[in-house]
Amino acid sequence: MKKWYFSIVFLFILSLCFPKPIDVHSSGFFQAIGGAAGSVQGSDTQVQFNDSGAFAGDAGFTYNKTTDIATLVGGLIIYDPSNDGNPEVRIGAVDAEEAHIQAVYDSGAQTFDYLLFQTDAASATADKGEYRFNVDGSLILTVDDGGLELNGASTISTSTGQLDIQTDAGDGNIELTANGSGTIEMNSPTNFGVDDSGVDVNMYTATSGRGAFLDESADKYIFDLATEFGDQTNKVVISNAGAITYEGTAKPTHCVYLSPETAYLPTSNPAARLVVAGASISYNVLDFDDSTDESAFWDFQAPDAYDEGDATVKVYWISNAATTGDCRFDVDHLSVGNSEAQDAAPTDTALNVQTTDSTAKDLNITTGTLTTPFDAGDIVRFGIRRDVDQGDDLVGDARVRGVQVCVSVGS
Repeated sequence: MKKWYFSIVFLFILSLCFPKPIDVHSSGFFQAIGGAAGSVQGSDTQVQFNDSGAFAGDAGFTYNKTTDIATLVGGLIIYDPSNDGNPEVRIGAVDAEEAHIQAVYDSGAQTFDYLLFQTDAASATADKGEYRFNVDGSLILTVDDGGLELNGASTISTSTGQLDIQTDAGDGNIELTANGSGTIEMNSPTNFGVDDSGVDVNMYTATSGRGAFLDESADKYIFDLATEFGDQTNKVVISNAGAITYEGTAKPTHCVYLSPETAYLPTSNPAARLVVAGASISYNVLDFDDSTDESAFWDFQAPDAYDEGDATVKVYWISNAATTGDCRFDVDHLSVGNSEAQDAAPTDTALNVQTTDSTAKDLNITTGTLTTPFDAGDIVRFGIRRDVDQGDDLVGDARVRGVQVCVSVGS
């Protein structure tokens, strides 16, 4: 009776000392079943790991239960040694709201094919699940289901000096689009196609069918829109219909040359027309003497495209004998249009006084400007006159070889 009672009391005491199941060894010792083989190692928050059969902790692997953040120093290797293993890392709250980084193997093998970045978002709201790349706290690049977008003044550059943008599809398109009033700038030499192996280049406007097209097969440009060449002030303008106009200094110059043999001489105080036998050639001249205001006249038509601006005049002449002195010519001009009088008084414009060359019979050029002298398409009566009493002290005849009159045309 006493042995039985003693056994019950002993077992009760053991149950208090060993709350887990116990095992009785053949040697007579007691050990709790399922207990840890050794005590916790390392410092607070260090994750325990098997270090050659014993517990161990390390500062490079910690877990903070307050922040729910695990920290691993050094690196992390994730792999799957099976064919088509495709190991991956998933970040997210639930399956439908997560991001994947996955190494995709070649089919039926363990060789690496490509790295997959993928987001899954159950929400249909725009831009959910997009990628945002920040550098030093600033957004640089955004990638969403609409494509890739650089933020602000961010740029794409290359250290090799060449940036290729191409599509794998044979009929694929590459589009460069500036939203709103933005612009696409190419601030360096730009090539389209390869020399001797070019491609068609098409540039379209907001109007359907309008644009500029480089037809590689026909080896030509086609402009189906108004086009300007030059700056904002001086330019050549081609209209949609192909009409050409000019503005500013881009305007071409139209000149007429008036020779002695085509001049008509007035009945009063005419210049003398004669042929001079030179040392090697003979040439026509109009002789204007030094004592009388003599004249000669020509007729020509002002160009229809004349912009009705100023005209420049050059008188080509030689001194018959003198090697010193000044000569002055005036221009008498009259522009006559439809229903206008043919014999109205001309306008007198003085040209610049020209000093003769110090070598006899060398060519001199007298210049001057006529202020808006003609109307486009008009018949012009144009005369020159030696004005001998207005600063002209050249002794002897001034022999005129010819006169040039130039105007600008606008179309």
